[in-house]
Amino acid sequence: MKIVNLTPHDVNIFRSMEDIAPMMVIPPSGIVARVSTVSELYGEIDGIPIFSSSFGDIVDMPKQESGTIYIVSAILLEHKSMKNRMDVFAPGELKRNEKGQPIGCIGLRC
Repeated sequence: MKIVNLTPHDVNIFRSMEDIAPMMVIPPSGIVARVSTVSELYGEIDGIPIFSSSFGDIVDMPKQESGTIYIVSAILLEHKSMKNRMDVFAPGELKRNEKGQPIGCIGLRC
């Protein structure tokens, strides 16, 4: 199975919260798939501009390829156009270090 990371950072996959080291580290592929956003000025509060945003189309998502799975952001995974894609996954539950910083995920989610 070929795993392609379409995020801009390493994905460190752990089996459980108790694991000290990741079972697998998947480096970025160099392609970052994302969901476009459209922002409109909504108003202003004390001179601070307030924007309303909505999600648009998916950008830079490869087509399905036999024997390949893709790791994407959770927002991209939830996009309506991904509902029938069985080859697209997002990082699972975040694993954090003692300072509360994310250091990886527990598996992947579909």
